[in-house]
Amino acid sequence: MTLPAFDEALDYAKKRTVVLPQDFYDPKNKDRHGELMTISHLAGLSQIQAVTDDLMKALENGETFEDWQKRALDTEGVGGLPPGRTETIFRNYMQTAYNGGRWEQFERNKKAVPYLMYSAINDARTTDICRHRNGIIREVDDSFWNSNSPPAHHRCRSVLLALTKSQAQNRSGADTGLNQKPPAEPMADGWGRRPLPQDQAETLTLLLADKLKGYPKSMWSQITDVFIGLWGKLAAFIRSLIPL
Repeated sequence: MTLPAFDEALDYAKKRTVVLPQDFYDPKNKDRHGELMTISHLAGLSQIQAVTDDLMKALENGETFEDWQKRALDTEGVGGLPPGRTETIFRNYMQTAYNGGRWEQFERNKKAVPYLMYSAINDARTTDICRHRNGIIREVDDSFWNSNSPPAHHRCRSVLLALTKSQAQNRSGADTGLNQKPPAEPMADGWGRRPLPQDQAETLTLLLADKLKGYPKSMWSQITDVFIGLWGKLAAFIRSLIPL
């Protein structure tokens, strides 16, 4: 048993929307993977929702994968998945929640700790994606993080560490830290996106809800589908404009 997740991680996880795999992997949603939740090889939304609810309990209780696996085998849909697949589901869910929550903290504390460092675990399992980003330091508001924020791929173990200005300078050399050039290879497809700050996401959601009031309810689903299709592009556009 580990410590329960911090509040920001729980809040971030709770706000993710459960969708079918074909919607999650639709190219129009590739910038929204942090906001969406799905599980491949499950029959429908009810099973995905059941597993997601169970993962939320694990997050709240600070459970390890072994803790969750013992309990989750009775959850609808989990028992039919191979062990390696269930571990990937667990690791991805936890890393996405924790890293999304950390961004809330980074935004809140960036005046005191204005820099972030990409920190990878360097061992035989480390991917080139993370190894080549390890040690890179940029300001919290730097656009680099818009497409280089962990998790970077399935089962990613990398995190971002907050640094003061002096810590960032002390960790930087001629070609390291603040002066380290970003690698040429991109993150895995659909990964590495900086979460849209919750206040901006909530403002956009409330704006949509207000606008829908003027339309018949029979049209709401059609309008919402259009909005969802544009959401990824809109989120990327906002990230490019706002020094967050």
